[in-house]
Amino acid sequence: MAIVVALLWSAAAFRLHAWRKSATFTNGAFVVSTAAIALACTWKVTSGAASGPSAQGDLFEHMLLVVAALATQLLLLSLRTGRPQPRAIAARVLTAAVVLAVMATTYVLDPATAADVIYRVAFHGYLSVALVESLQLVIRYSRSFDDAGRKMNLLLIGWGCAVGLIYSASRLLYVLVDLTLVPEPTAIHTAGSAAALIGSSGIALGILAPRSVRAVQRWRTAVTATHRLDPLWRDLAHAFPDITLSTSSPTTVHRAEIRYHRRLLEVAEGLARAHVHGPIPTESDAVSGLARALLVSRTTWQTPRGVLASELLPATPSTAEERRFIHALADDYRTAGNRTTPTTSGAAA
Repeated sequence: MAIVVALLWSAAAFRLHAWRKSATFTNGAFVVSTAAIALACTWKVTSGAASGPSAQGDLFEHMLLVVAALATQLLLLSLRTGRPQPRAIAARVLTAAVVLAVMATTYVLDPATAADVIYRVAFHGYLSVALVESLQLVIRYSRSFDDAGRKMNLLLIGWGCAVGLIYSASRLLYVLVDLTLVPEPTAIHTAGSAAALIGSSGIALGILAPRSVRAVQRWRTAVTATHRLDPLWRDLAHAFPDITLSTSSPTTVHRAEIRYHRRLLEVAEGLARAHVHGPIPTESDAVSGLARALLVSRTTWQTPRGVLASELLPATPSTAEERRFIHALADDYRTAGNRTTPTTSGAAA
């Protein structure tokens, strides 16, 4: 449970940071939803006063879960338009307010009366309806986004809602069975509690998913791009060891991107110092022709004869275009033929 609480507070902090950068309705609803779930779970862990299955339970914790369910509905409704219609907001807020009022009223009454049943049916019935609608919205909107982070976000939230629905449905079933059987159906209660933990974890992971998925994508892009440069970079680093600087292993996104940009600059600097001999590539065959010329004359790059390789690269109007040409050159250099790559202790790892 402590791990789930830590995960939920991490998700709440992440969404709060996003809301402070961009105070949109969706980000605000994310903050309320995650903070309410995190506070409810924290209260349950720290209060140490877990009420029995047949009691009305902890009012504060249950009210927070109602608020979280409401906020989840509103944030899912806002994904497509940025803000739900006022009528949709009013209807859901009014429904949640009625449920909270019923819970508060029945909570103070004698739990030995029908108030206990009314309380539990109102609370778990509302959660079930809210989770079903949230699940429907996830299924409807998940096909509308191309962004992998947003898709993973909705997928995990959807799974969290589905598992959470098992929790609320099990509690409603518990009420029915508890009224008809003398032995308390503890197995149903235990299964529902497990579903609540798993569902909360799924929602928390879903909220963290966009940032995590995008970070993985950035890391993979940087590592892949660095790998594309490697054959050409290694030969240039062997010929001109002083162009290289030691870089850390790409264990994080930041390090991977620094390593990639460093390699890109080192390749550009190496091309500005490497002399190419032999047939000069034509304009129509500039990149692949330069790759072949570099490969043929790589053992004499340091001799001050011929043409500098950088002068044979096509003129580029932007840094992005120059980067594209360097990648194309590295690809053609890799496939120009079988070769033995020279190595040296002077080349940076």
